[in-house]
Amino acid sequence: TATLPPITANNVGTVYTVKNLNSAEVHITGSNPGVEQFIDGMQYLVLSGAAPGNGPYLTVTSCAAGAGFDWYVIAKQLSSI
Repeated sequence: TATLPPITANNVGTVYTVKNLNSAEVHITGSNPGVEQFIDGMQYLVLSGAAPGNGPYLTVTSCAAGAGFDWYVIAKQLSSI
């Protein structure tokens, strides 16, 4: 599991790209204990496993959402198949 950092007012607009370089799946979450920060409304997304150099990726940005914060997907390739 890869957990994105907690979003605060100081890091709104930050962009992260996560790429899976392993053959096993990677679960990416924006939620930390006591802080629900979803990724496009989902608690987590899964990047499938792949051959090195051909792995799936997820690019997200942190945004203010109502009274809290959430992650929004900018680009993704969840599977390299």
